[in-house]
Amino acid sequence: MISNLVRIDRAMTCDKFTATQAKVMYGVIGYVGQESGVCWPSVNKIADSIKLSRRTVQRELKRLKDMGAVEILARSRDNGSQTSNLYKVNDNWDGWNAKVVTPPVTDQVPAPVTNQVPLEPNYKEQDKENKDIYIKELAEKIYQAYPKCRRMLAKRSKMEITASIKRVAKEKKMKPDEVYEWFLKVLKVYEANTNPKYIHRSYNFFSPKNEVYNDVDMNSESTVDLEELTRELMAQENQHGVD
Repeated sequence: MISNLVRIDRAMTCDKFTATQAKVMYGVIGYVGQESGVCWPSVNKIADSIKLSRRTVQRELKRLKDMGAVEILARSRDNGSQTSNLYKVNDNWDGWNAKVVTPPVTDQVPAPVTNQVPLEPNYKEQDKENKDIYIKELAEKIYQAYPKCRRMLAKRSKMEITASIKRVAKEKKMKPDEVYEWFLKVLKVYEANTNPKYIHRSYNFFSPKNEVYNDVDMNSESTVDLEELTRELMAQENQHGVD
């Protein structure tokens, strides 16, 4: 794993970059997750952090992408509207290890400004955002696992499930993926032991006012086959996609 300090050092000493490009890379890396190497700050956030105009940042990001130093993927919200791009630093780009070749004076790369105050990479903010996205992905899977006959109001239900994952994780001192597995067990038992006409609507099942999942009798959980349930969910996603 390459640390962000190494990434910053590479960016600031790379002979392939202009001073502006090095600065933009520096701004992107400041938001990058330490392990994942990805981030999704808005162009305005990057521009503000390195004191450059939005237009300059957009121009240099395109050039950096064309060079292969960074990957840029467009992202969209559930309603189809565009949100901030996803950026991934290409740690394997051969330009990082390029030998220094003295260019013509007109193209010479200016040295980084030595009196510039280094920006503190915002690891905490990025880690929180990564965790929130992961929990939303788990909420989507839990929603797909809910009894189909009462799976209603997808957006509201997923919001309730997301909040429930966080709430249960805190109450039971569990990790999000552990809560996810626990919910799969609960839903399997709930569906197997409840008359379909009495199954709660999905958003009510997870609502903090009801917390129906806490009333499910888990004494019969021995019938739950997590592997089989996971295969069923994957098959549903492949056949029907996300609701």
